[in-house]
Amino acid sequence: MPREKYDRKLTINGGGAYYSFARKTSEYGYGSDIELSQGNLSVGFAGADYGFIYDLGETSLTEVSDDSGGVNFLINYKPPTNEPEIRVEQRKAHEYKSDGILYKRRVPNIVGHTYILRSIVFDRSDILVAFKVHRKDTDGSLIILWKLLKNFETPKIEKSKIVVNAAETTVETIDSEIANVVQNALIQEKLFNVSVEATDKTVTLRGTVPKGKMAEAVRITQETAKRRVRNEITEQ
Repeated sequence: MPREKYDRKLTINGGGAYYSFARKTSEYGYGSDIELSQGNLSVGFAGADYGFIYDLGETSLTEVSDDSGGVNFLINYKPPTNEPEIRVEQRKAHEYKSDGILYKRRVPNIVGHTYILRSIVFDRSDILVAFKVHRKDTDGSLIILWKLLKNFETPKIEKSKIVVNAAETTVETIDSEIANVVQNALIQEKLFNVSVEATDKTVTLRGTVPKGKMAEAVRITQETAKRRVRNEITEQ
């Protein structure tokens, strides 16, 4: 169901706009793989989670296999386990090019088109599926058909890494929980292209924001994390 129509209007968390291929449920909050919003399908919604979607056009769902065009990269891709590297990959996933193919985090939903999707939900699931938009109802809701291509080993984030800040002669412990909270707060304000790294002492922001939004990104981070912010983002 379209998020803009049903979110917070139905009893199900997420308003039926999400689906987990791994858990086979539309309940949001326990790891979701796909979202329908504003006519787009997207992957990667919370914390360090991310993924890739590729539109195969009017390909028959039954014809999609490990050998299909665009599947090779997704089936062989290995997500990093170090959080700073994960954040870099998460930011790149908005438009990720490999072997001449452009994978995206968000694509338009088109009735009759088949898509492949790799969804990486840390500490929960990592799944590769093919799905087809079979029908669009009058309210914008979609009926999709899907099949599993591969279930990968559950990805984990290294939580015990120590980073040394030599310039200040301090030792900082990576804080994945705060990084996830800040990332979600920025996403809520549509600041999608900012990667977040957090320790017990600082939060580092990298990436890009629209012109005039830098101060807002820093403010949101300071209010959410309540610790010093290293601002390395740029406006464009």
